[in-house]
Amino acid sequence: MIFKTLGMIRIAHEAETGGTPAPEATAPETPAEPTPETPAPDAEQSTDEAEGTPAPDGGADQGDENIEPDVIEAFKIDVPKGNEIFNDDVKAFETSFADWSKEHPDATAREALQWAAGQQMERAKAAHDEQMKKADEFATERNANVDKWTEALKADPQFGGEKLGETTALAMKAVEHAGDDGKLLGLLEQSGYGSNPVVIKALALYAQKFLAESPAKQNVGGKGRKNFSNAIYGDK
Repeated sequence: MIFKTLGMIRIAHEAETGGTPAPEATAPETPAEPTPETPAPDAEQSTDEAEGTPAPDGGADQGDENIEPDVIEAFKIDVPKGNEIFNDDVKAFETSFADWSKEHPDATAREALQWAAGQQMERAKAAHDEQMKKADEFATERNANVDKWTEALKADPQFGGEKLGETTALAMKAVEHAGDDGKLLGLLEQSGYGSNPVVIKALALYAQKFLAESPAKQNVGGKGRKNFSNAIYGDK
């Protein structure tokens, strides 16, 4: 009875669907679980990360760490043409600076400049002291010569003794005749040769021969000097 009923249901169903058997029901497929895919690296992000990655130790970009600390470029000064007279001084400075640089490898440019300025001041002071020493030596020698020459002129039998006043007056006349506003007198005074017997006698003879008729002026340089000896050394 059950099978007859089922057959009648099937015949009725086929009549309704045009005789096409109904598709057999199949079990639904279980959808596959999505597998996480590894995303492709972004090109721009990769580039930025590559640029920001520090170079490993020993890489090409090590900066100043590759410079040998004891390698110092030789310091040399080019002496301008025409100043070759300073070659020895320049070489001495180069040597001193090289030694100082080795002793102070970490010195700054300011410290090097300060050292160089100090060296210049020391050299200038040494040169000044040397000039003063020579000036003192010259003055000492001049004064000694003046004393020696004055005594020799006083003792000269032809121009000294009682004739000393006349001799110095004639010499003064020759100096005045030069008409150089006292420049010759100043030169004789500074050098001390205004007391040299050879110079005094030469001036006196010149005045005696060529200026005998022209009396000696009594106001040389506005100081009223009466004779050559007084003009240079005052009343001695």
